[in-house]
Amino acid sequence: MSKSIQDEQPELAAFGAERLHRQVAYLATVRKDGSPRAHPVTLIIGQGHLFLFMEPTSPKGHDLQRDGRYTIHCSVSDNSGASGEFIITGHAHLFNDSELRALAVRLAS
Repeated sequence: MSKSIQDEQPELAAFGAERLHRQVAYLATVRKDGSPRAHPVTLIIGQGHLFLFMEPTSPKGHDLQRDGRYTIHCSVSDNSGASGEFIITGHAHLFNDSELRALAVRLAS
């Protein structure tokens, strides 16, 4: 079993959740030609998951289905960056699990 950031660095995980959960963030994906594409998104974080609702036929949906690599960067609230920055990189997974989707919907409510 792999360990999560919540297990390894709970303070960092809490800071990341504060900066990203239900906040505008920027998702970078990889286009078919290999160039980057950036999208403003709102993330849902909870119970060890990071969720992003999107239309699977959207440009970001196509990018992630073809090449799941992504980077997410939180919004910066002012020019000084005093509130801090948080970046996540990973590999996206499309899921069709109704229980997992119900969890995402509950966390988003």
